[in-house]
Amino acid sequence: MLRVILLDEAFYGKETVFLTKTMEVEREFLRIFSRDRNAFRDADCLALMQDIDSAKRQGDYGVVTPFGESSISCLSTGCKFGLIVLYYEKKGPAKLITEFGAAGDNVWEWLIRQDRGYQVFMCVETVYPGMTGWKNVEFVYKDQVYQGAMGEVYSFASHARWDSYDMTKEREKLAYEQAKKDQPFMVYCPLKTEQKFEDFILHFKGGDRQLECELRGEPLKEYTVVNQCRYLPDAFEHRRIPLYICSTDVGRVTYRQINSVKYPTFEELLDDVLSGSSSDSWFALAVNHDESCEVMEYPEITLFGIEVNTGEKKITIYEPKQAVEMFHALMAVAEEEEE
Repeated sequence: MLRVILLDEAFYGKETVFLTKTMEVEREFLRIFSRDRNAFRDADCLALMQDIDSAKRQGDYGVVTPFGESSISCLSTGCKFGLIVLYYEKKGPAKLITEFGAAGDNVWEWLIRQDRGYQVFMCVETVYPGMTGWKNVEFVYKDQVYQGAMGEVYSFASHARWDSYDMTKEREKLAYEQAKKDQPFMVYCPLKTEQKFEDFILHFKGGDRQLECELRGEPLKEYTVVNQCRYLPDAFEHRRIPLYICSTDVGRVTYRQINSVKYPTFEELLDDVLSGSSSDSWFALAVNHDESCEVMEYPEITLFGIEVNTGEKKITIYEPKQAVEMFHALMAVAEEEEE
């Protein structure tokens, strides 16, 4: 049984731990681990790591995953969320304020299946209506089983929550302006470190597969890469990385979203970007989330941006702040691509 206690924001109270955003989950996980080296070693935690990330603990700080040996900090955010719930269930006391979007359905389903009475708190407006059909989930309103008006709560929550995932000009502008307020001193300063495509892609796992590929009938070997990122991930922790693509044809900009292949390497994600448009040039924004994210979060969790120009035979990779600036400028004039 999973117990979800619905609260108004004013009733958060003491001993509160917020787990509503990716960065809050990551921060709390590191905070627990830094103060308690024996955390996440019990049988339940080990089972969750195995079931969610196919990971096993190794030594004091390591894990073994399908991608090889790594630090425990490299577990997926969803797995870390589940571990935090298990930790506080045993250690307590804490009020875990969260949302269903903080972890994937596979993590919630795992917690429900254990039938241990795990408990979380949520603000009424963030309730995810799809969970109402799940068995062994008890919704409680202000510590009393709330039945009469629950339908109204779900109706409101459905409208409020799902709309927040749809990228529109207005929502993107609001998210961008909020991010600029939070970081008022950031300035867009382009960098240029140009190299041949084959020299760039061979840094990454599986990069040799791209050497014989073509783009618009031209070998990718003839392209150059301008990379403005100091670091690029060789693989990604999320199942499907969202790619927000703005394509440009004769001054007309169109927008659409696609998702990467499952658990992509950088080479695989780049391949998704290169095949993501039929235009002469396009820009893809990669976001550190699984399949979709709330629009207001995208400036904070952008990984990088990739611009493809077939006319100049050039691929440009922008670091996160530059990528957000590029995407914002394109979205301001973009039209939604027709199905």
